[in-house]
Amino acid sequence: MGLHKALLAILLFVFCSNIKGYSQYNNGENPWILGVGINLINDSLEDIQNLYDIQGTYHYHVPVSISIEKRFKYDFGIEGRINFNTQLTGKIVNAQVLEEDINLIAIDTHLKYYITNRWLNPRRAIYEGYITAGPGVTLYNSSESISLNVGAGINWFMSEQVRINTQAIAKKGVTGSKNGYLQLNIGLIFRLENSGSCSCF
Repeated sequence: MGLHKALLAILLFVFCSNIKGYSQYNNGENPWILGVGINLINDSLEDIQNLYDIQGTYHYHVPVSISIEKRFKYDFGIEGRINFNTQLTGKIVNAQVLEEDINLIAIDTHLKYYITNRWLNPRRAIYEGYITAGPGVTLYNSSESISLNVGAGINWFMSEQVRINTQAIAKKGVTGSKNGYLQLNIGLIFRLENSGSCSCF
């Protein structure tokens, strides 16, 4: 089994097993959350100026992002996210100009801690901020790289069920030929009103 297949299997296990043990909590505190949005990837951060060079160093070709999260008692969440993107010819990757397009798929599993709950009432706040960490795997055409990820994000309330999610994740490659990169996400997240409707139960 490939590394990316193993990570997908872990994601399925996390979200589809032993969930009944948490069913005593109401879904207001422990909802399932679905997300869809876009992502930007910067794979050339050796020079801090590259952080602001949107045209030259960020990749955003068909940058679809899909996520699913399970919340636990307001403070914690476990999220699985998959991002699709393409590193484009002519842009900078690891201090070199790319000579051919590289298709990229990133699969991540993160534990989230909603740190703003320490000073905001989560039932009344207009935003919630979190820190996050976990493993990931990035597929580059025919190669792959395992990474350790850390980051932070903010959910901006539009309604009780719909929110805007903004997130920044720094990824440090630990296997494969690729170094780490920065991934930015923005999108909408939807809190499911009836957590018990998930077929994993």
